[in-house]
Amino acid sequence: MGLEEIRTVYPDRTESPQRSCTLCGGPRIIKAEFKFKTGTTAAPAVGATITCGTSGDTGVVESVELYSGAWASNTAAGYINMTSPTGLDDDGYWGGDAETATYSGGSVVLDGNGYMKAHGLLYPESDMIKFRGKWYCRPHFEFRWRQKLRDERKFKLEEFKADE
Repeated sequence: MGLEEIRTVYPDRTESPQRSCTLCGGPRIIKAEFKFKTGTTAAPAVGATITCGTSGDTGVVESVELYSGAWASNTAAGYINMTSPTGLDDDGYWGGDAETATYSGGSVVLDGNGYMKAHGLLYPESDMIKFRGKWYCRPHFEFRWRQKLRDERKFKLEEFKADE
């Protein structure tokens, strides 16, 4: 089963609480990306904080991809990827269409809503097993612990004595 199929089986948003598997889930990383249609003055530096004027959403610039225009002529257009986004709404959107986002040294105008990019798998809690203080998805629990638990089970030596 490929990663995309797993994400379909275990979607990010369900009604039940969700957890990350110790072996396959990895840390939950939330990022955001937005498209901009005009940029002024200069590109934001990696690590700079960018803030939407109307909504107040913020994020830390991870990368800037320019696909047309130039910063000097105020015609820059492209994508900005961010870490640590704040202000994501319930649908995972950041900022709003035509909203101006500012940073030290310039600003950009969003082209549509920004959107959340989540990494790390989440499983419904009903499909998880807590064992020795850690959470495991069922396949990893079976793989890692089932045989070990069978091997640790106590047995009586009388079971193995030859019948006399």
